[in-house]
Amino acid sequence: MNKQQLKFIAGAICPKCKALDRIAVTYDDEKIICVSCDFEELKPKNPQEENKIKKL
Repeated sequence: MNKQQLKFIAGAICPKCKALDRIAVTYDDEKIICVSCDFEELKPKNPQEENKIKKL
C-alpha cells in the first residue's frame, strides 16, 4: 500500500467530524482530507473558490 504524503493545516476544523488539527492537504495539492474520519474533498483550482473556503 502506497501512503500519501500529507501537509497538515494548523487550526483547521473538519467540516464533517469537527476534529481540530486533523485536516491535511496532499503534497500534490489535489485533495483535502481528514485523518480522523472519511472526509475528502478536491481542492478548488479557482482562487476565488479557495477564498470562499478560507472565509468559512
